[in-house]
Amino acid sequence: MRIAIGIVKLFPAGGLQRDCVRLARILAGRGHDVTLFTAENKWPLDPQIFRIVLLPVRAFSNHRLDLKFARRFAAATATGFDRVIGFNKLIDLDFYYCADPSIQARGRGPLARALPRHRIQAMLERESFGPLQRTHIFALTESSAADYRSNWATQAQRITVLQPSIDPMRLRPDLRSAEHRAEIRASLGFSTTQPVWLWVGAQSHVKGLDRILSALHKMPDTTLLVAGIDPSSNDANQIRNTLGSGARNLRILGFREDIPHLMAAADVLVHPSRLDVTGQVILEAIVNGLPAVVTSRCGFAEHVEKSGAGIVLPEPFEQPALDAALARLRDRRLLESMSLAGIQYGRDTIPISGLDRAADIIEGRAATEPAIPSPLPAHSARAQRYVPVSIIVTTYNRPDALEAVLRGLAQQSDKDFEVVVADDGSTSETTALLKSWEGRLQRPLTHVWHENRGFRAAEIRNRAILSSRGAYCIFLDGDCIPRSDFVREHRQLAEVGWFVVGNRVLMSQRLTDRVLNHSLRPELWTFVDACRALFGGDINRIAPLLQVRLGPVRKIRPQHWWGARSCNLAVWRTDLDRVDGFDCSYVGWGLEDTDLLIRLLRAGINRKDGRFSTGVLHLWHPLADPSFLLANQAMLDAIQHGDRTLSIRGLSWLKNQTEPSQDRTFEIRKVIA
Repeated sequence: MRIAIGIVKLFPAGGLQRDCVRLARILAGRGHDVTLFTAENKWPLDPQIFRIVLLPVRAFSNHRLDLKFARRFAAATATGFDRVIGFNKLIDLDFYYCADPSIQARGRGPLARALPRHRIQAMLERESFGPLQRTHIFALTESSAADYRSNWATQAQRITVLQPSIDPMRLRPDLRSAEHRAEIRASLGFSTTQPVWLWVGAQSHVKGLDRILSALHKMPDTTLLVAGIDPSSNDANQIRNTLGSGARNLRILGFREDIPHLMAAADVLVHPSRLDVTGQVILEAIVNGLPAVVTSRCGFAEHVEKSGAGIVLPEPFEQPALDAALARLRDRRLLESMSLAGIQYGRDTIPISGLDRAADIIEGRAATEPAIPSPLPAHSARAQRYVPVSIIVTTYNRPDALEAVLRGLAQQSDKDFEVVVADDGSTSETTALLKSWEGRLQRPLTHVWHENRGFRAAEIRNRAILSSRGAYCIFLDGDCIPRSDFVREHRQLAEVGWFVVGNRVLMSQRLTDRVLNHSLRPELWTFVDACRALFGGDINRIAPLLQVRLGPVRKIRPQHWWGARSCNLAVWRTDLDRVDGFDCSYVGWGLEDTDLLIRLLRAGINRKDGRFSTGVLHLWHPLADPSFLLANQAMLDAIQHGDRTLSIRGLSWLKNQTEPSQDRTFEIRKVIA
């Protein structure tokens, strides 16, 4: 397979960067053609193992830099690759190796969330974790996976929690022997009894180096080794100034490849981090026999507790607790017992296989989603692993209009969806039309039909919902033609806790005849074409065909149901289940969609406006028979004046009906598997 890997910056001091290179080497070693894309490379690599391609970008802020690289990487990998893997939050990924906490969990206030920094970071995060995305996530801890599921409603089957993974080259518990340890300490100028602490990292404040410096003031006989910071950098000078006269107890070593040797020389790894999804160096330390003092903010702090190879400081952090822990670890017997416990923990857990497991899943041999082909041939199209969106198209005896709608769906720029045709009792002509689409739509297509017993749109929509597989249901009438960006725009507007109401353009009878009988394609109109139709009296307005980014303005009417229709409506499947779907009590034309929206609002689901984004073209048809409207209005009045959120006869009622195989009045036909 041709595999692309993206990481914004490649440098040897970062744990994420080391994992990125290791995974690239593993995949290349299995015979895959691997290309690593980065904006900045400071890590010399053997060019014969895999290719490195620079995608340089410039920006005045990190979030702008990330966004620019994400866009360049997406463009560079749009074709020609079978798998696309990200080690940062990028765009259009197949797999994301997640070593960062969720932006949504950082406790930013309303002002911070309104700034470009948060909005860009949240957008990039949504591109991988949003419930309508297809990216498979490699999480490094259970708590990290739980945070993302909570904040983004990411499906559990899209997340694999990997076993911790250590580069075998950095797994050296043998160096902890008395002979090796004495030799290494002597080479560094330490006596066998001198207390030595070790800190490893590149972000001094985030990883709590200032907290260690505060503790070092109280223990002047201790030496602190700092690895990962350039001795000539401003950061290093600031650290020396902080210590003042105590700087003689500090050694800033820069980037070091011999971290296992430094771990053998040290007595304690001190890692009081303020934020750390994992803390790879923590795991490396304890399995190499170096006791660790860490904060509970570190994801891998759990391994310190499980192994008994150190001390975990509770949150909120208190400096006296760190000082006390380091004072306690001056006890040589305690250090020795913790060292042995850590080495034994490493032998028991074998913490080296996580990236091999990731490589298996990337190849398709051990994926949690069985739809991934295994393996893909070289240069094949990128795998589509599941269908997150269901387009539910309601129809009745109008195959020519349904043909136009399917034609619009076949031209979608976003092709990650299924189509479920909710057929309210049409004749065999509709069945024949749908069979003619076999192989043409290139998307899963299901025909859900029940016997014609009058207008029962609510019931057939519910049957279609029960037959759908998507996490997000977009309702579309069988006479509403979508433009090519219809699914893409709905996907971008989708947000947990909100349903999206789109609008429509009404077409004249004359224009409708040209569409149905002369193959006119209004979904391909330019703005000039639409203006010409408006001035010619063939459409009633042009605004729904315009594209405008309204942002927060889309939420200014969160409890407003007026004007919303199910001919262009998107609702989360979980929210449909919450209110038990449409109410099948509504028969005859009118108000069944209003009933649903009122109950959704009452259940705490808000309205989001889809105008200037998701507009459809509504073919002309005669007015519907309004004979049942008074009865339906009476039911709607009862809903408005009550407090009920569930349907009287909804999804649960249909589930208890006769099975389709025993009921000739109801059929489900899989047109395209």
